[in-house]
Amino acid sequence: MSTAPPLTDRTPPTPPADSSPTPGRPPRHVRWSRQLRYRPLHALTALVTLVLCSLLLYPLTIMVWRTFMLDGDVIGLSDLERVFTDPRTRSAITNTTIILAVAGPLALAIGGMLAWLNERTDARFGLIGELLPIASLLVPPIAGSIAWTFLLSPNSGFANFLIRDGLGVVGIHMDSGPFDIFSWYGVILAYTAYMVPYAYLPLAASLRSLDPALEEAARISGSSPLRTFVTVTLPAIKPAALSAVFLVTVVCLGIYSVPSILGTRSGIDVVSTRIVQAMKFAYPPDTRSALLLGLVMLMVIGVVWILQARSVRSGHYARISSRGHSNAVVTLGRWRTVARLGMLGYLLIMSLVPLTAILFVSVQKYWTPDVKWDELGLQNYRALLSSSGPAGKALANSLWLGTVGSIIGVLAAVFAALYLHSSRSWIARTADGVLKLPGNMSHIVLAVAFVLAFAGDPFRLGNTRWLLLIAFIAVYLYQAVLQSSDALSRVGNDLTDASFTSGHSEGRTLRWVTLPLMAPGLVSAGILFFVHILGDVNAAAILAGSRNPVVGSTLVDLYEGGDHAQLAALAGILSLISVVFVLAALSLVRFVSRRR
Repeated sequence: MSTAPPLTDRTPPTPPADSSPTPGRPPRHVRWSRQLRYRPLHALTALVTLVLCSLLLYPLTIMVWRTFMLDGDVIGLSDLERVFTDPRTRSAITNTTIILAVAGPLALAIGGMLAWLNERTDARFGLIGELLPIASLLVPPIAGSIAWTFLLSPNSGFANFLIRDGLGVVGIHMDSGPFDIFSWYGVILAYTAYMVPYAYLPLAASLRSLDPALEEAARISGSSPLRTFVTVTLPAIKPAALSAVFLVTVVCLGIYSVPSILGTRSGIDVVSTRIVQAMKFAYPPDTRSALLLGLVMLMVIGVVWILQARSVRSGHYARISSRGHSNAVVTLGRWRTVARLGMLGYLLIMSLVPLTAILFVSVQKYWTPDVKWDELGLQNYRALLSSSGPAGKALANSLWLGTVGSIIGVLAAVFAALYLHSSRSWIARTADGVLKLPGNMSHIVLAVAFVLAFAGDPFRLGNTRWLLLIAFIAVYLYQAVLQSSDALSRVGNDLTDASFTSGHSEGRTLRWVTLPLMAPGLVSAGILFFVHILGDVNAAAILAGSRNPVVGSTLVDLYEGGDHAQLAALAGILSLISVVFVLAALSLVRFVSRRR
């Protein structure tokens, strides 16, 4: 006769006294299990984050030490008075504030509307619609600014030339204009066109992953598409919206190429150009003025960063959950045609026309609106890629740097985002601030710091592409971390818990659950990484040399030499490379999304 097992063997263990379920919080034994499962991954992500923070803090510390402490001298009130009482500095701060207050909201509104129309309505254009809003990124900023001069220069701009010819037919004769890109509205136009992709990419990635159930419920209740977008969609994607605000603010404050080309000639000086002038065109370099002006940027970016970080920690937004998503979209009805025409009009004016102007100038002998069709040819491309010129080597270096840098940078950003997401300690908050430092400073200043830290002993990386690779990853890492954190914040814990319950390890869960769900945001980060490295101008002007030329430094040389035709040819090659890369990346996102 068998003996029944002791009662204690059949009785489940009594849970701890405080393990009763709390709304929105798992029981203690579930939390313990989750913490034990994430402990090895947490240690690895913490180590990677520490390395990344060291990569940023070490060169900055070396620069500050050599600047302020080498001779026992520190910044005093006289330095503050000298910098901030300078009329040029006060004018630059005022102009920067105006541009940020006007071009920033315009870029956010246009990028948000394009993302909503392309992801959530029946006015979408598919893959082409995803590519065209970021087409302004496919041309390096300095070449993009030149493209607007090709179009809207008051005397020789193609668009002005055609408009004057048309007005002449009806008896209105003009010697110049009617538009002038070297003006306030021209600078605002160029800033807005360049910043729209930074608003579009995080918002589109968030909208693509958002469950439309709440939107459907609002529409069933009688809300209009616009009311549903304002009251339901925007609150659900709040972290992505604040990420877009952060990116737009950082780009607006730190961009140099647009104001250096358009603003200088129109008399519109901004903070970024003042920093570059202090670092590059003053002898000896006025590092103190550059750092004090950078402090102004830091204060503005710090406020936006605090708001964005608090929003992500609050958890009051939509997450990707284990429930299936429907494919329902907003039906615009008679407004669908209007929406599509508006999208096409914007894309035509802001992206395709400047690209066409660049390609057209690239086949001319020299830039002129009086086209001689029999002289058009590919002579600029042949001269640019000849063995005697540096463009071929510069393209090869930039392609290698862009490919390797975007892969390493995005992977590092994923590990950093995992650590920042799983830890709420003061160490994690400090690391979050450190990783965003490059967004608060001029890339020229960062480039000088990396030269001081790594060019000489003990590293001896000066005039090598390894120094460029390290610097580019450090400079653009903050954008990838921001987008990776946003993508990770929308992955619900129920999906990872289900994977663990099925017996999968943390590495397998990361590979097969977390990363695929983060894919849209990660690809967006990779696109920004690649395009930025490929066409970087600011850091390349300091870091690149004769043995390691890159496209950015070559573009600067062509611009300073006044060779607009070859500049346009190089920009055309970069555009083709970037289009192929972005199309491949967006196709990968669609493939991953279909398999989810």
